[in-house]
Amino acid sequence: MELQVPIEKTGNDNYIARGGPSMEAAEGATPEEAMSRFRDQVLARLSSGAELKTITIPEPGNALLKYAGMFKDDADFNEVVEIMAERRRQMDAGLQVRQKRNTALDYAGMFKDDPYFDEAIEIMAERRRQMDAEPDVP
Repeated sequence: MELQVPIEKTGNDNYIARGGPSMEAAEGATPEEAMSRFRDQVLARLSSGAELKTITIPEPGNALLKYAGMFKDDADFNEVVEIMAERRRQMDAGLQVRQKRNTALDYAGMFKDDPYFDEAIEIMAERRRQMDAEPDVP
């Protein structure tokens, strides 16, 4: 996108560039009248020494592009995509899609690297022995 920016010399040998909300504004009863008044304001500035320069501003990109490829090295991602595709096919066919219920096998091995797992198993086993030793309360 190209944008024309008015540049003016200030009193202290500096320059000021104006754009956006700080630039001139003009109102009119019609769009044409507003543009005419705006043109007159810009011409008045130009006649007093201001210049118009063009700058190029890059177009904003798609904010979601930064996530593209984030699962490229994920070994399970293809399976997830296939599950989603299969559910979509079932939904498109009018079938009731039922969520899979987790079973104990779904959790097998999830604590294999936990250094406290053996201790936790022993604590649970001890608690089970205590409960088994207690008389049943009616």
